[in-house]
Amino acid sequence: MSRCVSVSRKLSWWSGTRPSIRSSIRSVVPGPLARARGVGFAAVGMLSLVVVASPAVASPIFATYSGSNTGSVNGVGFTMTGLSAAAYQPDIQSLPLTGSDWNNVGSQQGRIYNANTASTFTVTFDSAVSGLQMYLYYFRGATGGGGGYTSYDFGQTFAITGGLGSPVTQSGTTLNTATATFANGVITFTGPVTSLTVTATGTAIGGDQGFTFATVPGAGGVAGVLLAMPVARRRRRR
Repeated sequence: MSRCVSVSRKLSWWSGTRPSIRSSIRSVVPGPLARARGVGFAAVGMLSLVVVASPAVASPIFATYSGSNTGSVNGVGFTMTGLSAAAYQPDIQSLPLTGSDWNNVGSQQGRIYNANTASTFTVTFDSAVSGLQMYLYYFRGATGGGGGYTSYDFGQTFAITGGLGSPVTQSGTTLNTATATFANGVITFTGPVTSLTVTATGTAIGGDQGFTFATVPGAGGVAGVLLAMPVARRRRRR
């Protein structure tokens, strides 16, 4: 008798739930599965709320600069060598990264240099940086006014995570800019970076270009997705 009352109460609870909740449960435990031999859906117990961890979308943490060739990103210092001074403007300035090429991150402090006199430069970090991003600001392609570089090699594997669309292409650790006027966008390095050397191929006849760095914090937090998971009990075999 007590068993019948218990099942009756559970069925009463089921019929009293909102249609949206019942629909969610049916989507998790399909009808055929619920009616499978040995599983009594009438004997469904209380719902268990399962919290599904999902990577939260984090905002990039941008670099700050203490001088023309020094700065830090997310607490890790770095030194830049091989860069020339900007030809027509301050070396360190606010870069308007407000377009879709840069994922609309707004104005951020960055380094401007004369592309004509710095075909290769190196950035050395005090410790390995994970999730490192490099924002490219008007890197000159070969078809730009006065000429530019045909490619830029970064010496590290990366993914394009903003801008840098056609005619810019990627080949391994290299961006090909032979048919591009400018290369604007974001690259995210796939592994921890302690030293980064950028090597441009070709000849630039003058003009400034720039960049800045950022890091993407590791996934954290909970997206707040809750799934209603019914807990089924096996019926005792008589």
